[in-house]
Amino acid sequence: MTTAKQIKTLVAPLLERHPDLVLADFCTLRFQPTGHVAREILINRTSVPDLFKLHWFLSESFDPSDSRGMTYGRCSSGIHRSEPRVRGWVWSDPTMAEDFVISCEREAIPVMRPLDTDRKRLEFARDRPESQPYYPPEWRLVNAIALGNLDDARAIWTGIEAYYAAGHVFADPFFQPRYDRIRRIGKPLMADDRRTLTDLLYTWETENAVGCKRAALRTPGAFPIEEAGFHAEETPADDTP
Repeated sequence: MTTAKQIKTLVAPLLERHPDLVLADFCTLRFQPTGHVAREILINRTSVPDLFKLHWFLSESFDPSDSRGMTYGRCSSGIHRSEPRVRGWVWSDPTMAEDFVISCEREAIPVMRPLDTDRKRLEFARDRPESQPYYPPEWRLVNAIALGNLDDARAIWTGIEAYYAAGHVFADPFFQPRYDRIRRIGKPLMADDRRTLTDLLYTWETENAVGCKRAALRTPGAFPIEEAGFHAEETPADDTP
């Protein structure tokens, strides 16, 4: 089983070389500042004690499907050994630790470091070809709202509006928070109410952060949707955080 002590030892040389990387919890590296979309490297344990998996992620702190603050973003990629013939990330391999630094610096850091604003991260995620199969309409909807592209968001909403207007109640309560959150988008979206939509993003972000150690390192600024300001007649939602 991959342990916190193993990971702390493994990542120390990488952190020393890259001061903008921090160990956010026992298995996740994060670039600072985080903004609303964190750039993360996950050292993920497996059922094989001697093996772990390595990925980078762009993780939205306001993801409406993440009411427990536990998930990583849908825009991601595996980080591979520098020598294809070497089998995976194996703790007992004496070359693994050095290769960890090499591969992170080759496959993850050059991708994520230039994404130094939320807008760049959201647009990169939206447009990345390899991630397209993993984006449901709800992900595209919230991405467009966060970017302030409300015409695009309305086009997406028209395709799923009937499902959310039905007011489903799920037998498994795990699925209810996500559904109820998405339902609340329709009215302010169709009214072009940017302030209320922004308040929803902040509310979800605050709720997702409860009990999430990674969220303690969050350093957000404004969402891209806020860049153009709000109409004078727009009023904050009742649940503004």
